[in-house]
Amino acid sequence: MVEQRLVAVVRNSRTYGGPLVVCLAYLVTAVAFAAVPASAFHGVVAPLGLLPGAVAAVGFGVRAATYRALDRGVRRAWAFIALGVPALAVSVAASAAAGMTVDAAPGVAARVVFVLVTLTGLLMFPARDRTRKEAYKNALDVVAVMAATFMITWYLVLGPIVSTHELPPLRAAATVGYPLADLVVIAGAAMVLLRGTVFDRRPLLLLIAGLVALTVGDGYLGYSEAAGGASVWQPACWLTVFYLMALAAAEQCRLAGSPRGTAQEPSPSRTGWLPYLATGMGCLLLIVASWQTDLSSWTGLVAGGAVVTATVTVRQFVVLRENHDLAVTDALTGLSNRTQLHIHLARALHRAHGGVEVAVLQLNLNGLKQINDNYGQETGDAVLVAVSDILRGNVRDSDTVARLGGDEFAIVLTSGGADGAITVAERVIAAMDQPIAVAGRHLSIGAGIGIVVSGGDQDGPQEVSRVLHQAGMAMVAAKKKPVSAWELFADDLERKESESAELRCALNTVIEDGHLRLQYQPIVNLVNGELTGVEALIRWEHPVRGMISPLEFIPLAERTGAITKIGLWVLRTACEQVLQWREKLPRDRQFYLSVNLSPRQLEQQSLAEDVAAILTQTGFAPGDLVMEITEGAVVDDHSAIPQLAALRAQGIRIALDDFGTGYSSLRYLTKLPVDVLKLDRCFVTELDGTPEGAVVAEAVIRLSQILRLDTVAEGIEHPAQLTELATLGCHKGQGYHFARPLTPAAMDEIINQSPHGWPCLPPAVHKIEAA
Repeated sequence: MVEQRLVAVVRNSRTYGGPLVVCLAYLVTAVAFAAVPASAFHGVVAPLGLLPGAVAAVGFGVRAATYRALDRGVRRAWAFIALGVPALAVSVAASAAAGMTVDAAPGVAARVVFVLVTLTGLLMFPARDRTRKEAYKNALDVVAVMAATFMITWYLVLGPIVSTHELPPLRAAATVGYPLADLVVIAGAAMVLLRGTVFDRRPLLLLIAGLVALTVGDGYLGYSEAAGGASVWQPACWLTVFYLMALAAAEQCRLAGSPRGTAQEPSPSRTGWLPYLATGMGCLLLIVASWQTDLSSWTGLVAGGAVVTATVTVRQFVVLRENHDLAVTDALTGLSNRTQLHIHLARALHRAHGGVEVAVLQLNLNGLKQINDNYGQETGDAVLVAVSDILRGNVRDSDTVARLGGDEFAIVLTSGGADGAITVAERVIAAMDQPIAVAGRHLSIGAGIGIVVSGGDQDGPQEVSRVLHQAGMAMVAAKKKPVSAWELFADDLERKESESAELRCALNTVIEDGHLRLQYQPIVNLVNGELTGVEALIRWEHPVRGMISPLEFIPLAERTGAITKIGLWVLRTACEQVLQWREKLPRDRQFYLSVNLSPRQLEQQSLAEDVAAILTQTGFAPGDLVMEITEGAVVDDHSAIPQLAALRAQGIRIALDDFGTGYSSLRYLTKLPVDVLKLDRCFVTELDGTPEGAVVAEAVIRLSQILRLDTVAEGIEHPAQLTELATLGCHKGQGYHFARPLTPAAMDEIINQSPHGWPCLPPAVHKIEAA
């Protein structure tokens, strides 16, 4: 931790170089000004004293105008502001040389140029997109602020000047015009501030502070014109203007590329209070003015009006704060929402660039959909609230917990690094392993947590979207694990995600490109060795990566929706192929086709119609088609049952794949429209000739017999397994003992060599390599 702080100090000393130089120069010049008597400011002393500040403002302004790390619009705005500084320098120098008066035509002309150029530059600063209503509100806010500022300026400066008739016309116009022109420039800056900027507000606030100092100096100059005499305050204010402008430009360059330099919207805590402050200042000025002019009959009315205005203002400010809280808070859980998370994470990443590691945990719940389906949305909401309490209870007050939407959450840990993040993840998982009590029920919920750590020795601050994307990738990897788990982001995850993105794009045209292949695994009668059917298995022959496993691309096709089109292609292609093989087999031989159905396909309401159309077009008999589903696909989505019933009504048989590895509930099994149970390979592997090894397989086979369902054993690899399965009453099976998945050409060879039967150990099969 100490080393990280030292690194932060070194980095900050380099980063703050420009602003530190400006502050030091201002301090030296201010000390020099303080040492000069007021009477010596006439002539060339004051202009010479202001020259370093003007040079600094121009120099740093030009640097901001040419700084490539800044947005082009920001650079263009600084170019105009830097162009206006010499005009301001000429104007104030003319006033100083003339004895702190405005009786100089060149100075007045230069001031007009300064106002026009600077106002143009301010309005050229890029701003966030606004609706028409937002533009109206911003305009009203600016009017309120400028009206209050005008009231103060009028009362202190302009009023006394107007009431004085001894000034020449040019001096009188300039004396009144200078403060008014300053107010116009401030109005432009306030408009940019209130509408929201695409950079950090601090440079703009420094510019506004400089313009306020200019207004004070010009106002005091006008007051001196009316009252007579001059002082050191005018050049001191002008000096402050130049150095604040230089500091604003230096700060703009320093913040370039950092999270603090990104787009910021106005918030009640920063800019929303300006109209209310202006209202309060106006009311206070009315009270002071009525008191000093002895308008006793009006004092009470003005005071009452001020109280009413202040009360309404405070109430509106409270409502505004509430609206802001609603905009950045999740209504259900009270956690921060995605908007607030982005703000807090951007600040944390900015600090991380200084040497402190920041960790982000992204969490997705397991099982919430089942809870919503079984117990209702209100119960699911109660679970979300309980999960949010768990997350709050396992982090510090300085950390941020947010709900991103649905069943997804995020945590920003401001310190602790990877070890601290892993500790928090394990505590959260341990807490969620305990049943959650909701509405008299004890419900179980799990989670996958992705972790990414940013900061430390990294070259620069990372973008919020990139960090959240990395946390999301780690979360997806954690969700693939069978139980609640966490996963720490690593570079190979990003590489895999990039490869997955490429595959997702290629999946959209994989059929048209002709890169899909079908392989067929024989299904054999275990009693007489006859070939009774084949299971169609899809493969992707990628032109660059070669053969891609379905375990890799099928989940991608599920997520993108491409599986629907791919599934229909598989069915059509397999039907056409199997019809060709049937012509080579005896007509009385049973030979069926088994095709897998994905959960995404079961969501399509037109599934039964699409399958019927393919069977009609190809001439394939519905009774020779078996469509395989998994237990989870039906149990997770009860709406799939009518789809299966519609398929079955056509004469198509339904097989329950990998039976025994999923929910394995007899209650579900008796309700599902199935005809075939496929015994999973994990139970076949346990067959070793002992009663203990056969207990599960025997139970499934007996259950099938009781329910009058066919049984197909998967993963038969040894003759002993075949013999034991046949003894237990299982009549069909598939596996490497017979053949690996074969290409159509390889299946042609097998059928041509043994058209009337399927030997248990056919020599030809062993000569065929799996594709």
